[in-house]
Amino acid sequence: IYIVAVLFSVVIFFAGCYFFVKINDLKKEKAGLAHLLEKNERKFRNSEIEKNRIYEVFLHFRDGILVADENEKVLMINPKAKKLLAIKEKDIKGLPLMQLSRLSDIKPLIPYFLSLSGVLKEEVNFKNFIIEVSVMPLIFSVNNMGRLIVLRDVTNEKAREKEKNDFVLSAAHQLKTAMSSAKWSLKMFLDGDFGKLSQEQKNVMKRLYKINDSSVFFIESLLNAIKIEDSAYAYNKTSVDLQDIVQNVIAGFQDKIKNKKIKIVFKKPVKQLPKIMLDKEKIESVIQNLLDNALKYTGVGAVIEVSLENSGENIPSGGI
Repeated sequence: IYIVAVLFSVVIFFAGCYFFVKINDLKKEKAGLAHLLEKNERKFRNSEIEKNRIYEVFLHFRDGILVADENEKVLMINPKAKKLLAIKEKDIKGLPLMQLSRLSDIKPLIPYFLSLSGVLKEEVNFKNFIIEVSVMPLIFSVNNMGRLIVLRDVTNEKAREKEKNDFVLSAAHQLKTAMSSAKWSLKMFLDGDFGKLSQEQKNVMKRLYKINDSSVFFIESLLNAIKIEDSAYAYNKTSVDLQDIVQNVIAGFQDKIKNKKIKIVFKKPVKQLPKIMLDKEKIESVIQNLLDNALKYTGVGAVIEVSLENSGENIPSGGI
């Protein structure tokens, strides 16, 4: 009986130790789970705060924003986009972008919304606005998650830009008129209309004439640049002989050619080139720029070779 009692006591002792360890382990696990839950809860609260911040930015963003999912359905639209498109969220949310073409008010924008060219950025005349439409895919880990469409109202910017260009255009026109008037006055002096000039006076007049001519050319280039920016760069095509134009341009650079002691070799085509339809003034400007750069970056005493050839491909006989 004594031995049985001892054995029973030992069993009870070890069982108690075992349960004590298990209870401690359970307490630790419980504390660990509580800590993990608290940590996850903090992360969730922080993510909710971050999500709310992003949503606030989305709501108050100065540009219109539409978000479509991977199935091209509208997920979100912010107030600015609703205002620009003059549409209610319930009329557009959840609809595939393709079906938006049924809404006649925004139909002109749908081809841009559906663009498959990667990142798109285009200016579109829409109602009374000029809207810059930007479309970009939303890619996460090579997976297509939809697309982001940004609508930016650039009407005021374009108006200010036009005002600036109109001012520069007006000033350049007035400057060109004054320079052209001075040019013809200098030409009259050189032609002896106001009496015979001494050689020294002629040399001075020639230099002034050349400087004036370069200034007029610069002003014309400025005017053309502004016209290109305003999409008002018109072409006045006539039938012209490129060989004659090149020869005339080379003749106009004779003073500069002599000053640098450079030799110009003009290799004319074996067969006479056919006349082609193009803008004479603009092609002259191109050739002048090419020759001016060649003279500028060619050393004294060097040779510049100018050639024309008919490749049969680049300039069709019907004109350019």
